[in-house]
Amino acid sequence: GDPDVVAGLYRDGGMKDLVEMQKAGYIRPEEARGLNQIVQSEVNDAIRSGTKSSIREFQDKNGVRMQELIVGDSGSSARGAPTRLKTDADRTLVPKFNEADLNRYAHDNNMSTEQAYDELCQKFRDTHEASVADELRSRGFGDTGDPNLGSARDNVGYGSYDRIGASSGQCDSYAEGFTNARQAGQGSGEVYKGNADGSVNDPYKVSGQTVVDQNRLNRSTYGGDAIPEDATRIPPSEISSVLNQQNNAIAHHPTDPLTVAKAVGRTEKIANTVGESLHDPRLTQAAKEIYEDPGKMNEVLKQYGYVDAQGNPDPSVFCREGGGAVGSYSDSFNSISPGGPPPTR
Repeated sequence: GDPDVVAGLYRDGGMKDLVEMQKAGYIRPEEARGLNQIVQSEVNDAIRSGTKSSIREFQDKNGVRMQELIVGDSGSSARGAPTRLKTDADRTLVPKFNEADLNRYAHDNNMSTEQAYDELCQKFRDTHEASVADELRSRGFGDTGDPNLGSARDNVGYGSYDRIGASSGQCDSYAEGFTNARQAGQGSGEVYKGNADGSVNDPYKVSGQTVVDQNRLNRSTYGGDAIPEDATRIPPSEISSVLNQQNNAIAHHPTDPLTVAKAVGRTEKIANTVGESLHDPRLTQAAKEIYEDPGKMNEVLKQYGYVDAQGNPDPSVFCREGGGAVGSYSDSFNSISPGGPPPTR
């Protein structure tokens, strides 16, 4: 239960070793949840401290006060500590700047208010991610002897995302409707209120739906987008991009059962939005159980028949069939609805 000891386990890319130990059955679900609880507590504290310091730094550098910032969490950590050690701690930033400061910044830089808002959001994302990474390093998550802030960020799977949508500044960003659905359905947020003197109040919690609503309101105010009746609906126009994300993930980790299981689950979910399916309940159920409890992977593989010639659990069989199913559905969908965006990486 010692945070310093746990940070040492995650240092130097230790999460990968822990994930492999869990897949091999050496770490029980309750042990994984215990580790995640400690890591989440440390990461949440780092995010809160990093958020406040990043707001102060941003205001000093740009002369624009933060009126309100919502920090959204749409991942598994928003629902409490999971029993899966392969997880991340990403946050989505939805800023609202002081209107007079924003207009002055736009005038001084010879740009529209909309352009100024977009530029300032991007600048804040960069400042925020660096500040949180610095806080994580101070808590012992950075690699041994490495002053690079990126190692502390990577070791806990942290990233700051600039608003909701595919242009959020990260290569694994999802389209807006898909992210809205996750944020509203399982997520939460924290609101930081800025004061006239530039100071920042402690955060208070809000629902995931509030994060989505404020993001859409800002898009309407500064981008001219109409506010949809249901921002959490995943439109058919986004499906190709979501499918591409699943294929990209598998292409980068074709032999990792957790990556394949997650991609299978998301592909089945996105297919369901248009009344379709992978039509392989054995595969989708195995993927669900593997992803929820990696420690039982071998048991699940054997139960559902993903075995070698001798009847032993064989992750490669699952990965091959899962990757094939995701690829086949993507090809089929894109052949009917061509013109989806290219892979993101």
